[in-house]
Amino acid sequence: MRRWTEEDLRLSTLRRQFPWPLDGSTAPTPAAVLDLVAAIAPIQSQVPRAPFVTLATRLPGVRYADLVDLFEDHRLVKASTLRGTVFTSDRRQYAWAEAIARSGRAQHLAGLVKVPVDEVDRLLTAVEHRAADWVAWDDLIEHTRTLMQESRPEVAAREHEVRVLLWGLAGLLRRPPDSAWHKRTDVLRRSSRAALPELVDAPVEEAVTNLVERHLGAYGPVSKDDLCFFLGVRRTPVNRALAAIADRVITGEGPDGRPLVDLDDAVAARDDEPEAARGVRLLAEFDGCLMGYAGSGRLRYLTPEQLVAVFNPKNAVCAPMVLKDGWIVGRWRTVGAGRRVRVEVSMLPPYPPLAEAELVPAVRAVESALDLEVREIRVA
Repeated sequence: MRRWTEEDLRLSTLRRQFPWPLDGSTAPTPAAVLDLVAAIAPIQSQVPRAPFVTLATRLPGVRYADLVDLFEDHRLVKASTLRGTVFTSDRRQYAWAEAIARSGRAQHLAGLVKVPVDEVDRLLTAVEHRAADWVAWDDLIEHTRTLMQESRPEVAAREHEVRVLLWGLAGLLRRPPDSAWHKRTDVLRRSSRAALPELVDAPVEEAVTNLVERHLGAYGPVSKDDLCFFLGVRRTPVNRALAAIADRVITGEGPDGRPLVDLDDAVAARDDEPEAARGVRLLAEFDGCLMGYAGSGRLRYLTPEQLVAVFNPKNAVCAPMVLKDGWIVGRWRTVGAGRRVRVEVSMLPPYPPLAEAELVPAVRAVESALDLEVREIRVA
């Protein structure tokens, strides 16, 4: 049985999450972006710029215009899928995540609003039909209320319950009202079956197995709790998935004695120092280095005291973070309107202030992905 130390876990996941050096000397092609997404997605994306920054951090030099084109062409897809949370993925990953999110969804909603499950199912199907083309979210809310008016007027009269019925509807793609995918709210929705008619419905068990294997390849070693949290499923489907890929899985124990699993691949066989163990990177809000794990798994790159400074579990807000030499050492933000901004970095105790020169490569990567001009870097 394999035994991983804390350092083993940190270095292993750095190899999986950051496969390219942070030089940005050559702009990656759209094909390279999709290869990276296939390796590390789904990417948590309730903040519009999060997928842009995540890709910039892992693939330095990626260009804003290329990312927008990938979204506009539906080669990158944004939707509320796993756990009802917004994720960006490629089409194949979306099909898996949508199958998981759809499973049991009508039954869950029926319990929340006290409406028979078959009626909820018909309603959600009608809503997706209404969104055959891009439609405003508020218009969908009103359409749903109209549909409910005859059969369930007591529900239609309550704004909150109408919104609950549509919350996390995985069959609807999301987009902003214009091409500013990195900063506008996703006010439009469209049926994924209308936008992507070539999508094939994935059986739920197969979808769980595929995303479990993908999660191991992006975040391993992980615990079963990590897998259950990220996919939003119970332990039984995860156990079945791990049994289905048992010949490709390494099992072992973490430093605290907890059982862990990892993908038995070329990355797991390496013991060299990963590129991300050197230099600085600017991580996105809700970055996978934190949110790819549950509970104590989020302490892979920081301490419990530092965790509360970047993640608030009460309102589930996660700050953009600074990774230096493989440790989360601070938070960052952009200040200013328009393209010309200032980057401000706040260090976490006990780390000393970073030198501006250390931040420059990471800032350049974010500039390229967000189409910004950073005029100043400040470190507090």
